Amino acid sequence: RHRHRTCAQVSDSAEGVIGIAVVRPGYRAQLHSHQEPETYVLLEGVAHMVLGETAYTVQAPAIVNIPGGTPHAMTPHTVSVAVRMLYSFDQGPMERINYQFHNHFLS
Repeated sequence: RHRHRTCAQVSDSAEGVIGIAVVRPGYRAQLHSHQEPETYVLLEGVAHMVLGETAYTVQAPAIVNIPGGTPHAMTPHTVSVAVRMLYSFDQGPMERINYQFHNHFLS
């Protein structure tokens, strides 16, 4: 467990993955990608997001659709106490999702 991020899978099967994450300020998110599309549902907080070549700020409530193969990362914006979010994949289980990590971090 990382002290700035807490994740828990709510549902993890071949039909898909749904999880909950609480991401606290100070978390250094590593840019990553995977072939499966992913969806973030921000429930609370303000996040700094990189999606492909674009960096922007997202404020809850918001939905972010991440196309498969697109490098992405998210970390709390400095004004946010924490970001509470759901994440989901249309395919699973989680152990079959192959993460590719890139040499870039958000902090």
